[in-house]
Amino acid sequence: MIILITGAGGFLGSNLVQFLNNKEEIEKIISIGRTNLKREKFKKENFYSIDLLETQSIDGLVSYYKPEWIFDLASIVGGFKFLNSQSALIMNKSTIMNLNVLEAARKNDVKKILFASSACVYPSIDKGLFIEEDAYPINPENPYGLQKIFMENIYKEYQKTYGIEVYLPRFQNIYGPFIQFEGERAKGLADICRKVMLAKDEIELYGDGNQVRDYTYSEDAIEGVWKLINSNIYEPINISSGEAITIDEYAKEIIHVLNKNIKVNYTMKKDTGVSYRVSSNVKAIKFLKWAPITSLEDGIRKMTDWMKDEMKI
Repeated sequence: MIILITGAGGFLGSNLVQFLNNKEEIEKIISIGRTNLKREKFKKENFYSIDLLETQSIDGLVSYYKPEWIFDLASIVGGFKFLNSQSALIMNKSTIMNLNVLEAARKNDVKKILFASSACVYPSIDKGLFIEEDAYPINPENPYGLQKIFMENIYKEYQKTYGIEVYLPRFQNIYGPFIQFEGERAKGLADICRKVMLAKDEIELYGDGNQVRDYTYSEDAIEGVWKLINSNIYEPINISSGEAITIDEYAKEIIHVLNKNIKVNYTMKKDTGVSYRVSSNVKAIKFLKWAPITSLEDGIRKMTDWMKDEMKI
């Protein structure tokens, strides 16, 4: 089987390529990234650096390789500040890229396509556990979430009209190796890890520490994706832990794993989003027989071991 992955040089994409590289049934992985790879290429991987904003580029690759399945993970994404400050860029470029990939799949009779959605499709309210139906009426947390739910609906219409099988995982705070841990696109948990790793005495975090989130380790999330694309579940489904933990509890766990003696100071200088955001994984458990198995402690240890190598500390 030939698989094509967009966003393959990014966090989720790199984890997915690594996972599929070990699957016997996968003959070849056509991976697409925006820039040259910053990691080592995997054995079954054929990597191409192309601009998904250009229709001909993706059309040509899909037409040439004829992949049976496509994982569309390409997106303009970053941390909380980036998502809110670059809304026009995100909505414009991400939509064009996703539509180009979807059209290439349609024109070349791709059997299955998976679109990486997000828990940001849920409203900016402190509800508790969000179930998939809570995305309607549409009132997402930010423009990034609006683009995601717009594309979810486009994908569903393509399935109705053209018969292509579509899969719509909504990811919630995935963490692990290959994650962006510095700069304006740094992900929250990894950014905290970096601060603790570099700190001597104390770190500063935004908020009061009582914000509640749930996190899922990347290997677990990719296993959920694999089960999803091998199913007949075509409606959006949360890929999440469903476990509510405060930012302060996360920070203390990171300090424990790294065996540091660090004081955590909190500041309200910046907006930190909703105070409670956790996604239910009841549907994933019921229909995919999937739930995360990696503990927070083990996940943080694996991620920080990778980060230490990257940071050379």
